[in-house]
Amino acid sequence: MPHELVILTREPIALGVVERVVREWNPIAANAVHRMPDRSLAVVDTLGVVVLRLFTGRVLRDVDQAERALAVAPESGSVWTEATVPWSRLDAGRACAQRVARAAGGDVRERL
Repeated sequence: MPHELVILTREPIALGVVERVVREWNPIAANAVHRMPDRSLAVVDTLGVVVLRLFTGRVLRDVDQAERALAVAPESGSVWTEATVPWSRLDAGRACAQRVARAAGGDVRERL
């Protein structure tokens, strides 16, 4: 089971933002962002190993439920984007998620 994160932003995270962040993070990783059949995005390292999966964001309406999942109440209307990181790539995946969140004007929260 992968480690679960949540990225909270004001707007959905655009594919172009993820691609730009990954290019800056790892310029030699050509084609490092893949659109998966389930519409998630997979970020791979130079060895082709997935370090981060980003799932389709959705507008947060139930702040109470989100607070239970995060231990901190996010703002109503925030876009909630679930992300997973393999335990074997935890540091790299978390760093990539933080860069994506920062570039999208949001932040990363640990899922409880």
